[in-house]
Amino acid sequence: MRIDTKKIERERLRLGLNKSQFTRKVGISRQLYYAFLKTKRIRLSTLEKIGNGLDWDPKDLLISR
Repeated sequence: MRIDTKKIERERLRLGLNKSQFTRKVGISRQLYYAFLKTKRIRLSTLEKIGNGLDWDPKDLLISR
């Protein structure tokens, strides 16, 4: 499962949120978010939190092939 981190970051910037504000909005820790951006590895539950925080279906955060 590949996550579109660029799409998530574009949306964060579009919303005008810094990373701390974004992580509070979606309900995850900053450390988790930074690790996710670096490794591109994420648990399904975290992906769901990000998707829900953005009012997106978590499937929309996956890279389609």
